[in-house]
Amino acid sequence: MFQTDCKEMKEGACKVELSDAGVKAFLKFVYYSDLADPLKSSEVAFELLEAGHKYAIRSLEASMLELFIQQTWLGDNVDLLIRLFLLSLRVGGDRYQILKYRVTEMLKS
Repeated sequence: MFQTDCKEMKEGACKVELSDAGVKAFLKFVYYSDLADPLKSSEVAFELLEAGHKYAIRSLEASMLELFIQQTWLGDNVDLLIRLFLLSLRVGGDRYQILKYRVTEMLKS
């Protein structure tokens, strides 16, 4: 964003749509590869998944995808499962197909 003729370059800033907890977790991941916060909160993990995709931070996106694919606590939050399903439809790709399948199985049960 800051290396092209984008709005962010002209303004010298980038508006990131994350909660306070999401920003904290985002910075911890970027600087320390710390996943403690998203492991504690599925909402923070979802925010980071979206941010990783939106801002092309592949390591963040891949880490959050893996977290969602491996975790068993997803079944407790139907709203989150639906948001993950819709995101996987919108984004596509192999890893998102796996996530979509996993979410579908949880919704069935």
